[in-house]
Amino acid sequence: MKSKKKLIIFCIYLLSTSIYSQFNYSVSIDTFRIPNWPNIHSFTYGIVNESIYMFGGRLDGIHDKNSGFENKFSNDQIYRWNTKTQTITQYSLDSLSPSMIEPLIAANAAFTQVNNQLMIIGGYGQSKSGAYKTYPSLITIDLAKLDQAIASNLNIGSAFKQIIDDTFAVAGGQLEVLDQLYYLTGGHRFEGIYKDSSLVVNQRYTSACRIFNIDFSGDTLSIDFKKEIVDEFNFHRRDFNLSPFIMQDKNEKLMCFAGVFLVNENRPFMNLAAVNYNGYEDIPDFNQRFANYTCPHVGFYSDAKNEMHKVFFGGMAEYYRDSLDQIVRDPFVPFVKSISSISRMSDGTFQEALLKEKMPAYIGTNSEIYLNPQLPYFRNKIINLDSIQKDSTWLGYIFGGIYNPLHEANPFEKNKASLTLANPYIINVQLIKNKSTQVQEPNSSAQQNKFEWILSPNPATNKISIISPNINIETLSIWITNASGKLVHYEKLDHHSTINIASLPAGMYQIYALMNGTAFNSKVFYKID
Repeated sequence: MKSKKKLIIFCIYLLSTSIYSQFNYSVSIDTFRIPNWPNIHSFTYGIVNESIYMFGGRLDGIHDKNSGFENKFSNDQIYRWNTKTQTITQYSLDSLSPSMIEPLIAANAAFTQVNNQLMIIGGYGQSKSGAYKTYPSLITIDLAKLDQAIASNLNIGSAFKQIIDDTFAVAGGQLEVLDQLYYLTGGHRFEGIYKDSSLVVNQRYTSACRIFNIDFSGDTLSIDFKKEIVDEFNFHRRDFNLSPFIMQDKNEKLMCFAGVFLVNENRPFMNLAAVNYNGYEDIPDFNQRFANYTCPHVGFYSDAKNEMHKVFFGGMAEYYRDSLDQIVRDPFVPFVKSISSISRMSDGTFQEALLKEKMPAYIGTNSEIYLNPQLPYFRNKIINLDSIQKDSTWLGYIFGGIYNPLHEANPFEKNKASLTLANPYIINVQLIKNKSTQVQEPNSSAQQNKFEWILSPNPATNKISIISPNINIETLSIWITNASGKLVHYEKLDHHSTINIASLPAGMYQIYALMNGTAFNSKVFYKID
């Protein structure tokens, strides 16, 4: 779901990104088609043996500004993709109860898989009664039971279990597993028909990461809610990428990448936030620019070098490399063909780079990736980079998602959304070892116009100022959260950078600053009486 913005397109040098990419690999991409392929996007899926089962999602392209998500374009079938024979079969959901069928055909549900259990939470769409809603549902699917029932032509109902709870009324959120607990992160609850303007819709972001356990042992599901981490800035995001990430201390967290939209501003997030049971950690001095929306992504880790890499395929972004090899910005967040990487280096710093290769078309938004099960994995779907020896390694298939066949990168803003499609192609991805050790980015010879700043004074009593030695401040958007994650102050400043904090109680605060609309950073400050 997108929102209207004022059009400004201009060239800009890379900000707060490294000159060099330390991910010393490239990719090779081929596309092919499968007969009877289900053209769907924003769906959920699970894997058992050589089969991928796909549920829900949309049969059309990107939604219009003031319509979309109608029931008639919902996928109401189960599709089974045999990845060995490259064949598709479909099955009906009709034997299930209506309370299960409606969320199973919804779009933008959160999902994850543990062993043979697929968990699907929430999702948004139009019910058979005509109501547009976000479903308060958690459904688990025993994929082994489903596979066996389908093979034996038996009723599939025993493979499905469901809990109805408002906690699970989430669309555009992400669900991942860390240390055997489930993390339902971000997303929003959207009620009523879709409208482009957030001022006229019933929409509430969760602004939270909800942590719980699931007990599958009985005839019915049992949920044990452990805790809720609230952060009205970092978790006020949806349609983002969340995945396991190895930090500098070699411990694993879940990393929130980009997403939309900032509180009070129709801009995507640029900051990263890592979360585990103890809370979240904002990643300082780094902006993600080349992948701002849900897209396929793959994690790689080298234990020998203590480096973690994430590669993002296509999707939507504010920044991209144009035909003249220049980095440009389009605040409408258009479809992009970029393949980008984010690297966490051994010293803890983060770098972003564009790979030389691009996607073959405007593909990747709301797509998924099936990873080669024979790859060496470090843990939790992270590929062990130290164990990849061949010059060329099959990485997997990118499938589903939205396909924009137009030359226009932003059909949503040009009122051409109806000309987009659900992606009919499968993308085969090979990982290629590079002979060179570093790949220089376009425009990298320019000085890095990094947003360096200090807060003065800190601690402060009544006022605090942002001072940047290397950027002339023209506009400044400010968000302040307290130690409980509550957003206590938002302000947009022009040509000055002094914030009045006299009304804030004494304590520790996190301040987030977006300078001149292009550079983002955050710091901690202390208010004293």
